[in-house]
Amino acid sequence: MWHNLYDLPLIETNTETYLSHDMLEKEMPFKGTIKFIEERRHQLTHRSIKARFYEFFPNNHPNSFSGNYTFVSFDSLKKYPFPKLIEKFLKTQGKKV
Repeated sequence: MWHNLYDLPLIETNTETYLSHDMLEKEMPFKGTIKFIEERRHQLTHRSIKARFYEFFPNNHPNSFSGNYTFVSFDSLKKYPFPKLIEKFLKTQGKKV
């Protein structure tokens, strides 16, 4: 869906779901704690997206994670193209992209 764009780590579901610590440990290759930030809706031509954004606090240094993830500082985010939904979220968090 997001051709040639970067994405934040995500868990996609077909039903409305609130992220729990158990779900995070099951679905993601890294451990840590989470804090809910906000919920956003985004309308595409063919589908409606309801996204919940969380802040993640890793137990380990990001370089120790496996998988297809690129960890960058908030200051480096402006170098990466994101979908509009994520771009708008980051701007509200004071992160210029």
